[in-house]
Amino acid sequence: MIFDNKNFYPTPDNVIEKMLEGINLNSSMSILDPSAGKGNILNYIKSDCKYVRKLYAIEIDLELQAILTGLGYKIIDKDFLNYAPEKSFDLIIMNPPFDNADKHLLKALEIANGADSRLFMKKTKYTLRVGRLIKVGK
Repeated sequence: MIFDNKNFYPTPDNVIEKMLEGINLNSSMSILDPSAGKGNILNYIKSDCKYVRKLYAIEIDLELQAILTGLGYKIIDKDFLNYAPEKSFDLIIMNPPFDNADKHLLKALEIANGADSRLFMKKTKYTLRVGRLIKVGK
C-alpha cells in the first residue's frame, strides 16, 4: 500500500512552482519525472502548460503506476536507477525517494545530456538545480 511506503512524499504545488521557476514550458518540450509517484509534478506541469504533450514517468511502485496510467501518463520504465534511455529529455524533474536521492540525482545527471535537471528533497526542503542550491520553505 502506497501509504506504508516511507519514500512516498507527494510534492506540494508551491514547491513544484519553485522547482519550475525560470523555465519556459512549451509544447515541444520532452519532460521526465523519474520518480513520478502519483503524478503531482506532471499534473502541475500539465495544468500550467496545457500544450506540453511529451510527459513521461518512471515509477517503481505498482499502485502508483496504476494511478499514473489512469491519469494518461506514459510510463517508460519502472526502475530509474537501471533505466537506459532511448531518447533525450529537455527537463528532468523529480522528488526522489529519500533513502537513495543521491543515486537518483547522479542518474539524472548521467542521462541529462544538457537537459535541466531539478530535484527536490522533502526532508531537507532544498531544491538542487544543477550548480545551484535554493532553500524552499522553512
